[in-house]
Amino acid sequence: MIQKRQLRDYGSSSAFSMLQDNLTVILEDQKSNKEVRRFILENGVGTTAREIMNAMNPAFRTAVDTEVEWDIETVRGLSGDIPDNNPGVYIRVITDPKDPTYFRTYVGSFAAFTMKKARNGLCRRITQHESAAFREDNPSLHYAVWQGREGKFVIAGRFGDDVVGTTKAINLSRLLEMWTCCMFRSLPKVTLDKYSRCAPTVPFFEKKGLNIANPLWGAQQYKPKAIEALKDSPDPEIRAYYLSTKTKGQVAQAAKRRDTQLENALGGGPKTLGVYGQHCRFGIGCLQIVLELPLVKAKIWGLKDKDEVNVDYDLVDVGRHPHAFAPDARNDDPGARLGIRVRGTTARGEPFTHWIVSRRDRDEHTTKKANTIVDWITEVPLDTALVAPRRFLSVNASLGRPKAIYT
Repeated sequence: MIQKRQLRDYGSSSAFSMLQDNLTVILEDQKSNKEVRRFILENGVGTTAREIMNAMNPAFRTAVDTEVEWDIETVRGLSGDIPDNNPGVYIRVITDPKDPTYFRTYVGSFAAFTMKKARNGLCRRITQHESAAFREDNPSLHYAVWQGREGKFVIAGRFGDDVVGTTKAINLSRLLEMWTCCMFRSLPKVTLDKYSRCAPTVPFFEKKGLNIANPLWGAQQYKPKAIEALKDSPDPEIRAYYLSTKTKGQVAQAAKRRDTQLENALGGGPKTLGVYGQHCRFGIGCLQIVLELPLVKAKIWGLKDKDEVNVDYDLVDVGRHPHAFAPDARNDDPGARLGIRVRGTTARGEPFTHWIVSRRDRDEHTTKKANTIVDWITEVPLDTALVAPRRFLSVNASLGRPKAIYT
């Protein structure tokens, strides 16, 4: 039979008093996790605080509750049972053998809805962190900073067998992780400003933390708001991570738009016209290429602004397209194979078909755009297309291209 832990009396503990205040702040915060707030309310602030204090690694609890002189070795010396299979909270201490003053911390926790302790708890999460394959599949600031440096896990606290596999273990772990993050200053400033006034203040930890997500919410609040909080970090390494993540996100979004528009293009999908002044246009958004229909024809067909037409990008296998979009293209230009056909319905309900043929190719700009369109519809790898000659490259600030260029 699993025995419930006996709760100690921490009445004279300053840390216990601060922890109760921290729980009260969380309970009264209407924007905090409702499940966590409900747990504190039902369990009671005092009982919850005692259960968290009881779970702390004794060395960690003593250090928190006394005026200990914190330094790198103090944290590394907290130790704890790393193979522990119970739910709890850990601290990752990252140091750099090339720089004895370098020190960063990451706080984490693990609790699961299962009684199979052998595959869960602190041991499982720490094993995941130490797996190169897991880190590659789950990139994070913690892993980016750890790369090429040394790291040691220490246990901040573990919860007993009586809560294994329960929601109570999850809520207690979240609360202890939050309080540990506050003490180690290991969260974005906006989160610390709200919660850390009820935690021990240790200047040594200032600007050393690597946590991004609010532990009360976990990964639910990780992106994009939490990532944005990194851009003003005083740590140049964290700012570099922010810029890298931002760039990767922009590239991924651009690739998704490119794929969506390609699928539409290959199916002869609809395009919305812009009819204004002396122009009747539609664009290939992901390439930032604008194509025009003859305004005289558009008026004859009765086309208006925001009307839709269907556009086919037609390629011949070899040679020159009989209705080549770029008739001045060289024989070795892929754009010579391209014909662009527009199909629609006139204002009188009659179908029409028109091949767009550029009669003027000043500086070969049309040819270069045609080559780029062919790269797109034949799915030439982007890294290959970017270095190919005689191409149109659109504005892309993330790739260091503030203006469109012709190669």
